[in-house]
Amino acid sequence: GAGVGRVQQAFEELRLELEARGWFAAERKRPLPVNPLRVAVVTSLEAAALQDFLRIAGPRGLGGSIRIYPTLVQGAEAPAGIVRALEEVNAQGWAEVAVLIRGGGSLEDLWAFNERAVAEAVFNSRVPTLSGVGHETDVTICDLVADMRAATPSHAAQLLWTEREIFVQRLDEADLAMRRALGRSLNGYADRLKLLERGLAWVLPRRALEGLQDKLEDAAERLQRAWALRFAAWEDEVERCGRTFRLEYLQRRLSIYK
Repeated sequence: GAGVGRVQQAFEELRLELEARGWFAAERKRPLPVNPLRVAVVTSLEAAALQDFLRIAGPRGLGGSIRIYPTLVQGAEAPAGIVRALEEVNAQGWAEVAVLIRGGGSLEDLWAFNERAVAEAVFNSRVPTLSGVGHETDVTICDLVADMRAATPSHAAQLLWTEREIFVQRLDEADLAMRRALGRSLNGYADRLKLLERGLAWVLPRRALEGLQDKLEDAAERLQRAWALRFAAWEDEVERCGRTFRLEYLQRRLSIYK
């Protein structure tokens, strides 16, 4: 109806104005931190979008902390609440990134994220911003001004953190690579020892050769023991990293729920 038309016109007018001022320009946007440990979330505590975000975040990342800055995300009071929450995020200086999330809805439902005041707060934020407002087809002024736009609140969590299984896979690959490197190194030394043995057989008496062979065998055993100790130290380090990773993750998740 006429009301929807006026809302759409207001959206287009503000979009064109801010675009002309360079607020949407790619060159002014900052990259988000990779697997951040401190994330501020600006949203409503009652929003289903928050639960979606937390559910996707659970098995991802390295055990970072999420601090929620609650505010209304719909209605006449929502824009001022969103601005206050984002200002508080910046004032505290705790977060590496600020995420604004809300579920899908009509243009009117999402209007708080099309207000000039919210756009200015996002534009002026010293903390990099990620906007995950609405469904994939929904586009708000907040999405356009933010440093990065997520298609949905769940997608916002995916953009922030890597799946934890990928880190486990990388550890396994590193362990396999170390084993292969050790094997190649030992085989290389063994080949060199055999080559030296054959060469010395032509120039040394048998007894001297046997004594040298004993020394070579002793050196080979010591080299193998040294590699074994070094490899054991690598395995201990990998295991320690794994334990620390799991412990820190559990402690941080426990602190979040507390």
